[in-house]
Amino acid sequence: AVGIEDTRLRTDDQTPAWLDTSNPRVRVVSHREIMPAEILPVFSSTVIEWFLPYIPDLAEHFLYANDDMFFSRPVDPGFFFDRQGRPIVRLKVQSLKKHDDDIYCHMILRMQNLVRGVTALAPHHNVDAYRRSDFLECCETFQAELEHTKHARFRSRDDWQRALVLYYALARGRASLRKVTRFNKLRSLAAAFGSGCGSDSRCIPAYLPNLESIMKKYSPSLFCLNDDARMTEEDRTRVRAFLKTRFPEKSSFEK
Repeated sequence: AVGIEDTRLRTDDQTPAWLDTSNPRVRVVSHREIMPAEILPVFSSTVIEWFLPYIPDLAEHFLYANDDMFFSRPVDPGFFFDRQGRPIVRLKVQSLKKHDDDIYCHMILRMQNLVRGVTALAPHHNVDAYRRSDFLECCETFQAELEHTKHARFRSRDDWQRALVLYYALARGRASLRKVTRFNKLRSLAAAFGSGCGSDSRCIPAYLPNLESIMKKYSPSLFCLNDDARMTEEDRTRVRAFLKTRFPEKSSFEK
């Protein structure tokens, strides 16, 4: 979880070898600090993410990213929060009903049915903005529904996913909707007439051979390199080369 001014790395008592833990702006948070001992170890990110708001000293306005998500260019707080301080929720058009056999799509459909008046758009897999108070209130409102998920060790079709918080905030006017465009021409038009929609976010299958050309075509501010069972060693070698070229200098958090 990434706050506006500091960083929390949430792990299962694991610390990356490259991480400079002496940096005062980064802290490794163990699952044991925020999750009930009786359910550990947990092997489902769906479950772990429901304990995000319990991270010690987490800011009211915070960002959450998985380990396959990247910033392609500098962005300011207005990229994630509107002038009223509401999170900007990025959603996309996706035919979820056609893929109800997929656990993730099934979970999203269940949440859309749970929150009245919510949009049928699907979450975009990238860095998300939240308010801690919205997250906690959502957990309280749907306490009964979340009870099973919060005590599960493995992912299942009966789980509730963290996107419920985004839908909850949108339905109550506590978040601002931003529709992510898929095509370059639409992106350019949005940039010209919209509010920063054009240079936005893109989820890219990591096994594609033309990663750099995709980045040049869409020029997203955020991108996610999403891998799956189709990845080969050749793909991984290509991804490492792509990332070294795009990020040649190490961050201040690295040794």
